[in-house]
Amino acid sequence: MNDTKLQTGKTPALIMLLFLALAACAPVKSNLSLRDGAKCVASGHWLDLKTGAYASTQKIIKNAASRSVVLLGEEHTNPNHHLWQLQTIAQIHLLNPNIILGFESFPRAQQDVLDRWVNNELSEHEFIKLSGWDEFWRFDKNLYMELFNFARINRVPMVALNVERELINSVSKNGWAGLNETERRGISDPSPAASGYLKILEQVFNEHEKGKDKNGQAQSTKNNPKFNNFVDAQLTWDMAFAEAISKKLKSEQASGRNPIIINIIGRGHVDYGFGVLQQLKSLGVYNVTSLVPWDEHTNCAQTKQGGIAVADAIFGTPTFSETPHPTKPKLGVFIEQGKDGVLVKDVVEKSIAAIGGIIKDDIIIEAAGKKTQTPADLINTINAVLPGTWLPLKIKRKNQSVEILVKFVGTDFHKNNKN
Repeated sequence: MNDTKLQTGKTPALIMLLFLALAACAPVKSNLSLRDGAKCVASGHWLDLKTGAYASTQKIIKNAASRSVVLLGEEHTNPNHHLWQLQTIAQIHLLNPNIILGFESFPRAQQDVLDRWVNNELSEHEFIKLSGWDEFWRFDKNLYMELFNFARINRVPMVALNVERELINSVSKNGWAGLNETERRGISDPSPAASGYLKILEQVFNEHEKGKDKNGQAQSTKNNPKFNNFVDAQLTWDMAFAEAISKKLKSEQASGRNPIIINIIGRGHVDYGFGVLQQLKSLGVYNVTSLVPWDEHTNCAQTKQGGIAVADAIFGTPTFSETPHPTKPKLGVFIEQGKDGVLVKDVVEKSIAAIGGIIKDDIIIEAAGKKTQTPADLINTINAVLPGTWLPLKIKRKNQSVEILVKFVGTDFHKNNKN
């Protein structure tokens, strides 16, 4: 989880400044050569990738405000991306207040909690707790709270786009074809991955632990069941998001309303139109635009792949580098809610958990003498651990009770986003 903190409680003033930003216009320059090493777009400016030229804020926002669906990509831990998303949403809302916000960060089962938040029935603490944020999404809530506050203040409906982890875990293990209709949770068959998407996913897979052999070398993806299931899991996410967007849009349109559904989604599902956009088209939704933030120092050649643009337009953002500080403690396990405690779905190799003797399918029932009834209980206890100290754990392993003592050493606890 990212430690970067954003100030909260300042949304109204911030939004007013963002509205005023519409009056500003980025200078329109001649067509740019998108060559290797070229600086694509300066911070605070838009580049229209269809023309290769700088575009004014008015032009980009006016176009977005005329669409049925807007996809706003992000890197989940980059605060600049979330500020850009807030700015873009505010600008679209100024031109057309009939908007709905879709979020990858919530599973569909939590839709009622989102509705109650928008209706001002929940405090921030209640909203985060009832939505299962710490169990499901786990990234720093402060990165997203201004977006949630904007929705609540302006009574903008929020839509949960995601699915429960159990479905993705099942697809990762058995593949999409290996699930029955009940297990698919009502998700339709995804449109097959394009060749360009497969190339991207192959690279991601090879960087993942599952894509390496026992010697740490990348495995071949050809006829590799693990890779095929990895692709299926990504397509399941893409289709789940697309269906949630499509169903909400068509439901609103059937009632005589024509909103813009603006979606906050990871760039892996947006870039080059391979993910959610492709699945939306398979569902008959075509009036879509995709916009992504772009580090002003990122290689310009990456704006296109095989002649396909990464998005319709990109917005230059300052390079984000985290301030060096001791990271939060990481146990090194993939967890989810279990029947009697916190279920360990997997253990990261060479992690504190692995060294301490925690294994897959263990159920953590106590940490530091405190009951761990939910993943949030375990996360909160781990976050309080100091470097160099020991954490006693009580574990249920099959029919036995096991006590384990793990030591958190140093200040750079573990370089992964799992607890």
